[in-house]
Amino acid sequence: MYSCKGPQGDLGPAGIQGQVGKDGPIGVIGPVGPNGPAGPQGTAGTTGAAGPQGTPGATGPQGPTGNANVVYSTWITPTWVSSGDIPTFALFNQKNTANNLLTQDAIDKGVVYTYVKIKILDFDQDAGEFKLVDRIQPNGGISRFKVSGRQTNRDQDYGYSRITVNQQIGVNYLQVNGNLDKTTWNDNYTAAVFPPELAGKSFAFYNDIAKNLYQYRVVVVYGSTAGRMAAIDMKDYAAVKAAFNLKD
Repeated sequence: MYSCKGPQGDLGPAGIQGQVGKDGPIGVIGPVGPNGPAGPQGTAGTTGAAGPQGTPGATGPQGPTGNANVVYSTWITPTWVSSGDIPTFALFNQKNTANNLLTQDAIDKGVVYTYVKIKILDFDQDAGEFKLVDRIQPNGGISRFKVSGRQTNRDQDYGYSRITVNQQIGVNYLQVNGNLDKTTWNDNYTAAVFPPELAGKSFAFYNDIAKNLYQYRVVVVYGSTAGRMAAIDMKDYAAVKAAFNLKD
């Protein structure tokens, strides 16, 4: 028995599309891995061309005047040598008269000022007695000292010594003179008396007292500062120190 294959039939109509399936659950994100090592630094690039110069800024205000035209010495303690001895005074002058601030220009174009540190006798109201205190004044002055061996602090227990700084000034030369008074006052301030502690002593004895009573300083102000000096009391060392920025 034999069968024969017939011709292929036509496609049938498309079937109905099925429903879309639901999304599955989202998976858990795994941990972040560690950073890898930094790569090598790259080669520096070439420097770019310089930019154009900026516009200059406005000129600032003028600064304060300095003290370039003022020179001054340190505080100098004189070394004394005897220049005589009389009944009332031991006399001395400074051994070294040189001062390198006193140049020819200083003499010709500047003004020389001198100041001294002295000890004055001041009455302490709280303590009810006299005490020695330091002061500064121009050119010279009287310095007081306690008479050795005195146990009280009356005015009569203190002696007198004088210093004069600027009697003679020249190129690299400054004369400084001093003396020590061998007398003090009596209790009534009516007459000078010769305390035995000061009478008939040697120059070494008087010098030992005087060497610690004074210091002096030289200040040279040149002519270009004259305008500023008009407002300064040159006799007031504190004003001079502030105006010219002097350092102790």
